[in-house]
Amino acid sequence: MLENISKYWALLTVAAFAVVSVFNIGYFYIIGLHFIGVMDLTNVIYSVGLVLGFLLPPLFALPVGAIEDFRKAAKQPDALSRYFKPIKWASWAVIAFFCVALFFTHNFLSTMTLFSITFGAAAVFGSLVAYIAWQSGASRSWVVLAGPLSASALAIFWIGGNIADHEARFSKTTYRITTKDAEYSEARLVRSSSTGFIVSHDKRFMFVPSGEVKSIAQMNPYVE
Repeated sequence: MLENISKYWALLTVAAFAVVSVFNIGYFYIIGLHFIGVMDLTNVIYSVGLVLGFLLPPLFALPVGAIEDFRKAAKQPDALSRYFKPIKWASWAVIAFFCVALFFTHNFLSTMTLFSITFGAAAVFGSLVAYIAWQSGASRSWVVLAGPLSASALAIFWIGGNIADHEARFSKTTYRITTKDAEYSEARLVRSSSTGFIVSHDKRFMFVPSGEVKSIAQMNPYVE
C-alpha cells in the first residue's frame, strides 16, 4: 500500500491542490470571492495538508481483498452490462430523492446540502461506470472521466459553500473581537490566516487585519 501511495504521490498532491482550489471557490462564493485575495499562501498550504490528511487514512482503511475482487470482476468483458443496470437504478433513486427533497429544503436540509449529496452520489456512480468501462475494455477513452470529474468538482464546490454557510450563520462558537476602533460581540470566525480574520457579524462579512486586533475572546462557556 505504501509503495502504491508513494508511486502516485505527485498525482495525489495535484489532486489535493485541485480539491482545495474548487473547495475555496465554493467557500468564498458564499463569503465573497474578493476575500480570496486576503488569504495568504500559508493558508492554502495548510488546506492542502488538511485534504491529504483526510484522503490518506481512508486509503489505508480500504479492504484490499474486496478491491482486488472488484478489479477482477471489472475486467470481465460483460462487466459493464452486468453492473450498469444496478448503478443506473441507484442513480434514478438519487434523482428521485433530489426531486422530492427540493420541496423540503426549508425544513430538513438546505439546498446546498442537497446539491452536495446529489453531485457526490453522481461522482461515485460515474466513477464506478468509468472504471468498469476502462477495465473491461468497453472504452479506453479519457472522455469517460469527464462526467465523474465534473460531478466531483460540483460536489466539492457545494460542500465548500455549505461549510461556509454553516460557519457564518449556524456555528455555536461565537467570539467577542476587540479592535483598536471597535468591538464586535457574538461574532463568528469564518476564516483566519496570518494576515487577519474574516468575520461574520450582524449578517455581514468583514475582514479584520491582524494588526488591528487587540483581543479575541470566546463567548461560549467552556464545558468540561
